Amino acid sequence: MVSKESSKDKAIVIVVSPLNALIDDQINKLNALGVCCASLRLCGGEADGRFEGSFQENLQTGNFQLIFTHPDVAVNNRHCRELFLLNYSQRNVVVVVVDEAHCIIEWGHDFRPDYGKLGTLSSVFPSAKIVAMTATATREYQRAITENLNMKNPSPVIANPDRANICYEVIQRPSYVKQGNVDQFEELLCPIAEEIITTTVRIPLTIIYSSLELCGVGFAFLERVLGDKQFYPMDAPKPHQNRLFAQFHSPQTDKMKSEIISRIVTESCTQRVIFATLAFGMGIDSPYVERVIHFGVPRTMESFFQESGRAGRDGRPDKSTLYFNNNDIGANVEGMQPIMREYCKNPKSECRRKIILKHFGFRIPNVQEQSNSFCDLCEKSCLSEFCDDTVDPDHSKVTANLAVSENQVQGIKSKLIGLKAETEANYFHLSMCSGLTMEGIDELCLTLSKAKTLDKILESVQIWRKEHAEQILKIIHNVTSRESSE
Repeated sequence: MVSKESSKDKAIVIVVSPLNALIDDQINKLNALGVCCASLRLCGGEADGRFEGSFQENLQTGNFQLIFTHPDVAVNNRHCRELFLLNYSQRNVVVVVVDEAHCIIEWGHDFRPDYGKLGTLSSVFPSAKIVAMTATATREYQRAITENLNMKNPSPVIANPDRANICYEVIQRPSYVKQGNVDQFEELLCPIAEEIITTTVRIPLTIIYSSLELCGVGFAFLERVLGDKQFYPMDAPKPHQNRLFAQFHSPQTDKMKSEIISRIVTESCTQRVIFATLAFGMGIDSPYVERVIHFGVPRTMESFFQESGRAGRDGRPDKSTLYFNNNDIGANVEGMQPIMREYCKNPKSECRRKIILKHFGFRIPNVQEQSNSFCDLCEKSCLSEFCDDTVDPDHSKVTANLAVSENQVQGIKSKLIGLKAETEANYFHLSMCSGLTMEGIDELCLTLSKAKTLDKILESVQIWRKEHAEQILKIIHNVTSRESSE
């Protein structure tokens, strides 16, 4: 990327990035590798603020190879524009990189309009190369990004964004009419609170995405439920660094966000549950995040893919779980992409990974076609065909010609209610963890009396956890087999 024409002086690459916390993380990593880089920060407001310290002197003495900044400064600050127009800058800036370039489309109109003005940098540095980088850009996004940045005859470098080691799961929550949003969120956190109590720092590092309001609700709930057990070790001093959970959102200071990022990229991180908003969605590269939970639905597939992609960065199998209800994806929700409604409701029961990749113009690589761990529906389909060795092979007899009497239906219902009670005891009365609600039991029994195969039963009833589905199949098999033998 660095031009030979700049051999007389040190070449400079300008990187435009959306978040200060992300910039700090990248600078720390590059400095550790011996790359001289700095952040172009301001003292004062974005439009009139001056540079911190002796930035300009260091720049002109060739101390920096990479300069990080964000769009508000690069586009809108007059001192920055004067710096860019210096002969030294004009001669030595050889590349302008726009990181997380999908933000040009998603943020450039209303949220952060300066992102939509980054195309002016091509006129500020007419001889520099422009590079746009993102992991989430459809063909439509790609065209819009190149047009916005005034890129002429760009050379695209495109790879399949598939995250083969992440299993995607979707769980439908009750509507707000039946239960309030805060109550649902606290119920979701009950098993996580129990995990923290029993495993402390051994709990999988988990990011929970929600609204800003619910981040505070979740933090307060764990504080209240855990008490002294929220710190590790319990007998140690109790600064916030020793708390087993944290928040990450835009109202926090840059220092607070940088502290969290610097900790979660280490294997010894004490904070095991992070409540986050979309501010945590891009570029955070921690190999130790094992689980991502969404309470609510991101407005775009690009945001969802970025956020769920915080998991599994070490290559090990991890999970992305999205909890939604119909209020989250209603027609009146501004900016909600139709693809997110399709991903949640999924009327065709299509593999969720296929839905994601199709949105970006890709398909699942051929080498993975036979896998059953793409998503909850793939696992469920595999289970209904009894392809898992843990399921009793004799259960396959039930898949053909299933005929269930009324007495058998009542017997199955009674045992399912018992299973529900046992499950709730294990999950702090959280029925939504299993899908095994009274409504679900009634629906299953109704379907049972009409369906002819177990495949159809599993397709029509929302049982989300593999082990619970196995238990249900065993109950059905045992009840029907016993009465048949009699």
